[in-house]
Amino acid sequence: MKCHNLIYYGANPRTFEFPEGYLTSCSFDYLTETPMTKLFVASIFAYSYCIPMALTIYFYSSILSHVRRHERLLSEQVSTDREREPAKAQK
Repeated sequence: MKCHNLIYYGANPRTFEFPEGYLTSCSFDYLTETPMTKLFVASIFAYSYCIPMALTIYFYSSILSHVRRHERLLSEQVSTDREREPAKAQK
């Protein structure tokens, strides 16, 4: 569900604001137990934490797997080069 769909169905973040101090708050009312507030908090959690964390874990693990694979290929190449060197010395 995209953010504009939430706003279409009435989960406008501005409706969840409540005054704090000098009325300069940019927060939302997370203490109210309405379904729209719960939906808004769940969507903020999913889009601001879960999805970015999952993408970060995925891309870092793919980088690590590529680095490990490259390191293994280089070590195999070095070992095959060492095996060929005595053959060159005998010629």
